[in-house]
This record gives sequence, structure tokens and C-alpha cells, in this order.
Amino acid sequence: MPNRLNKMRSSALASVAVPTVERALPPIRSVDLAAIGQGNS
Repeated sequence: MPNRLNKMRSSALASVAVPTVERALPPIRSVDLAAIGQGNS
């Protein structure tokens, strides 16, 4: 039982964490690109 609970918990955490990370990354990436562009010019 504990094993199955841990698997369910980790898969639930993964399904919550992944969209959060993917949602957080694009703004950071665009900000990095903007900063690099300003640095070059």
C-alpha cells in the first residue's frame, strides 16, 4: 500500500509541477533574450 500511495503522490506532484515550470520558463526566456539583445546593441 505505501508504495502505491507514494507512486500516486509523486505522479500527482509531477503533473502539478511540470505545467508550473513550463508556465514559468517562457517569460524568463523572453526576458533573457531581451537582455541579450540590449547588451549586443
